[in-house]
Amino acid sequence: MAASPDSYKIALLGNPNSGKSSLFNALTGLNQQVGNFSGVTVDRFSGIWKTRNHGSHQLIDLPGVYSLHPKSIGEHVVREVLLDKNHEDHPDLIIYVLDASNLKRNLLLATQLIDLDIPFHIALTMNDIAHDEGYSIDIKALKESLGVEVVSINPRSNQGVEGIEDLINTRPSTMSIEPFGIPSSMHALLPNKTRYEAFLHLTNIYSNPWLNAEEQKKMQQLTENERNAFKQLKTSDIEARYVWIGEKLEQFIIPHSAERKAQRKSNRVDKVLTHPIWGGVALVGIFFLVFQSLFFLASFPMDGIDYLMGGLIKFTAESLPSGLFSDFIVEGVLSGIAGIVIFLPQIMILFGLITILEDTGYMARVSFINDRLFRYFGMNGKSTIPIVGGFACAVPAIMAARNIESRRERLITMFITPLMSCSARLPVYVFLIAFVIPVSASWGPFGLQGLVMLGLYLLGLVSAFPIAYIMNQFLKDSTEQEVFVLELPKYKWPNLKLIGTTMLGKGKVFLIDAGKIIMVVSIALWFLSSFGPQKQREAIHNQYAAEIEAAHSSTNQASTDALILDKEAALLEASYAGILGKTIEPVMEPLGMDWRMSIAVITSFAAREVFVGSMSTIYAIDSENAGIGALQDKLAKETNPKTGKPLLNRANSVAILLFFVFAMQCMSTMAIMRRETGGWIWPILQFIVFGGIAYLSGFAAYYILS
Repeated sequence: MAASPDSYKIALLGNPNSGKSSLFNALTGLNQQVGNFSGVTVDRFSGIWKTRNHGSHQLIDLPGVYSLHPKSIGEHVVREVLLDKNHEDHPDLIIYVLDASNLKRNLLLATQLIDLDIPFHIALTMNDIAHDEGYSIDIKALKESLGVEVVSINPRSNQGVEGIEDLINTRPSTMSIEPFGIPSSMHALLPNKTRYEAFLHLTNIYSNPWLNAEEQKKMQQLTENERNAFKQLKTSDIEARYVWIGEKLEQFIIPHSAERKAQRKSNRVDKVLTHPIWGGVALVGIFFLVFQSLFFLASFPMDGIDYLMGGLIKFTAESLPSGLFSDFIVEGVLSGIAGIVIFLPQIMILFGLITILEDTGYMARVSFINDRLFRYFGMNGKSTIPIVGGFACAVPAIMAARNIESRRERLITMFITPLMSCSARLPVYVFLIAFVIPVSASWGPFGLQGLVMLGLYLLGLVSAFPIAYIMNQFLKDSTEQEVFVLELPKYKWPNLKLIGTTMLGKGKVFLIDAGKIIMVVSIALWFLSSFGPQKQREAIHNQYAAEIEAAHSSTNQASTDALILDKEAALLEASYAGILGKTIEPVMEPLGMDWRMSIAVITSFAAREVFVGSMSTIYAIDSENAGIGALQDKLAKETNPKTGKPLLNRANSVAILLFFVFAMQCMSTMAIMRRETGGWIWPILQFIVFGGIAYLSGFAAYYILS
């Protein structure tokens, strides 16, 4: 060691949440200073450790990291401190805090540290958690395999902390792991470094500012092929170390007899759920059951809400005196709210089922089995979280991609995430599937509506991969594809309180957030539908006044009702909404949409779920057509004067469904993409690409099915 025996510079190092900070506090007490590492905003904690028999030493709490191959800012800091011998914080000794409950993941960094020429010992924490999970650590076997001293501690209770003092003057045995064998040609380029130091420099060629002039020159003279070859060796290093760890792990872990059977059972389950083939089959099957349950469990509360909202709308219409205010409340407010409240059961149940999958530990397995597939398309297992999150809402899902270090992988993930069918699409799917598939239709024991719903979700997911592949061919990145490291959590029973809280919370957010938009859009639509050019509307009133009076005088109620509906349809067509719909109708007509549906599509750009509320406001123009069920009946019975077909039929229902699967119909998503990418280029490209796919697929479906 470089320093005198009574004044060492000691670094505490470990994975995040390993107990490192607790140990630092236990050793230094109030003798601490907080600052920043030079040039970065990462906190620097240092303190004085006053031992009983070995003097006082400077203790530095380095950022928690997983590997010496840097991705995060913290990992860059740690790498610089350890490799730059002239750094002010370069340690004389490393005390590595190893989490016994996550031994495999923590040992990766431990094996890398062993290959550095810095004295290194282990403080083993979280032994109580490991014991609760059914095993303990064989400290003797761990010491012999790694060639370092190991002390078991519990820094929260100060148990075993005094034993760390004995590590200060203990020199570890000189050994090396290097499980895959570092090429000698790499060491020859930087002969003044240790073999593993040279390897770390040459596999991170863009961030070595502390090398001397001769070494910098050698780095700059590397050819592009050499640079790429060296960078690819990072993956080999990590994979080989995990193979070595896997071979040694059984020597370190002592299963408790009571839990051994449960552990074996868990391993047998993982052999299926993480299998390259059967894991994928299980994934599709599990998510199919999720959507099948979604339809079955939500059907009863949906029917009840539809009945109550229909009754409320009818009661309100009959109670209020006819006039502009009554129309505003019934058609502008209540009809719009009815179009969204009915889907609250599906939203809550969907989030409840997803929470079950997460809380049991299955979603981590989904990330694991997807890693190999995602790599082919320019992503990795970390992309699973944003992509799965996209099935709930693209906005937080895109933000979740921040933990993907590679810019290329992050950009590809963010770009395709809106293709996942978010919860806002669910009301549209449920509303339109009823026109395509009867409730009673089934395929064997499975309801056909659930299968179609699953198909729509899979369609968006599957369609995302060709786009990701194309992007991966064109996007360049200065960093290599990231190595995916994941600790699979233990299987456990889901927390019912957590599930209930999540369902209520997501339901509340859905109602409030979607409700705000729907109220604004519904009121705006009512205004646009109720007003228009004065002269044209007066002409329509005058045209129908005499005819309605004559029909009423003849006590022909059916004729009177028909004339009233014709008048209201004519007034709607002459309104501002009608003018807007007529303007965009030629564009939407090839998808089987009339000018009224075109209005609903335009308003849904504020939020996709607004489509159903807009349809309710536009089509349910009288109090008798109250509720979603009545609206569906009206759309199925009323014909389009241009085509002679029902306003909503199988052909245009499928076309609209496909349009909503692909279209970038969410202003919030475009806004978050602009913020995360730093400009409008990528969100505009999403809008054009996804809009083009949506329009062409809808056009093809309508043409084929008509």
